[in-house]
Parts: sequence; structure tokens; C-alpha cells
Amino acid sequence: MKTELEYLNIYQKKHGLKRSRQRNRILEIFLSTDRHVSAEDLLEMVKKKYPDIGYSTVYRSLNLFHKAGIARLVEIGDGVARYENALKQKQHHHLICENCGRILEFTDPKVDEMIEKNARKKKFKVTRRRIDVFGLCDRCRAQK
Repeated sequence: MKTELEYLNIYQKKHGLKRSRQRNRILEIFLSTDRHVSAEDLLEMVKKKYPDIGYSTVYRSLNLFHKAGIARLVEIGDGVARYENALKQKQHHHLICENCGRILEFTDPKVDEMIEKNARKKKFKVTRRRIDVFGLCDRCRAQK
């Protein structure tokens, strides 16, 4: 099984991009978290260890990680792009609180089977999928 760095290197070579020490450092920090991080979140974490790395480098790196298949985009409806490790985390779905933005992950083999069954029936090859369900979490419902 390839590592995230190997996926990144393959993508960079295929697209004629140079390897970058800063990008590798950002990847190291990104892979160290299990949260859904925005570019701002990641910048804050990166700055603690590598203060010379700026926002635009982090932003462009996250975008590259996404294109390389290392990062999965998670949008919760607030206009902020968040990312999670797409390679280490098993396929899952999100319950997203519309009030506080809390993200709860879930897996359900029946949902996955239903998607695959319908794709086969329609002769459709699934390359990736994402299910985001919006509502109110238990904390927000308790406050109202």
C-alpha cells in the first residue's frame, strides 16, 4: 500500500510539479490530525512547528493534496472548505449540525450496499462518493 507521500510524489511527477520541502512539511502536519481542517486551521498548526510557511503555501498544498487524492473535501455549508485524510480513513459519511458546525461521522454497510447496487443497475462506475446529512446535533437541540 502506498503512503500519502508516495501518492503526492506520483501526482507531482505526472503533472510536472517540483517536489517541495514546505509541501512535505505541510503534509506531515495534515496527516497528524484526525480533524476536518480548513486552510486556516492547518496554517495555525503548521506555524507552531514551521513559522516560515505562509497561508498561500498551505492553501495551495491542501488543494494539491485534494487533487492527488490524499485529502477529501468536506463542506458543511458555511462557505469554508475543510479537508480530511482520504487514504487512512475508511469510507464514511457525515452528519453536520447546521447550528454549530459539528461534524459526526458514521458508516453504514447498508447505505454503501445500496449505492453499489444502484450503480451496478445503472451500469455506473463509482469513483468516489460523499454523503452529508444536515440537521441539528443533540447539544444544539438541548439548548433550544
